[in-house]
Amino acid sequence: MSTSSNLPRRSNDTDPWFADLLLSLIPFGFAWYTNSELLGLERGTVESVKMWVPFVWLYHHFGRWPVVLIIGSVGLFMIANGVRKLVRGKHAV
Repeated sequence: MSTSSNLPRRSNDTDPWFADLLLSLIPFGFAWYTNSELLGLERGTVESVKMWVPFVWLYHHFGRWPVVLIIGSVGLFMIANGVRKLVRGKHAV
């Protein structure tokens, strides 16, 4: 008889360490794109930009850099997670 306690447990750290490093390129790409769009908006080369409402609020109150840095910090978190997995030796290649 098989019960759920007999099933192998899946750890949350089963992704390879390099997957986090590769996936961190996505937030950095979004940060670059957002920075270029907001810079174009400030210079007048772009008429409008579609953005998530909390980022619009941040942009109107604090400027371009908090928005770009928040998006980029997600990429830094993913890099830190990949390095943590590498240091712990839990990478499955």
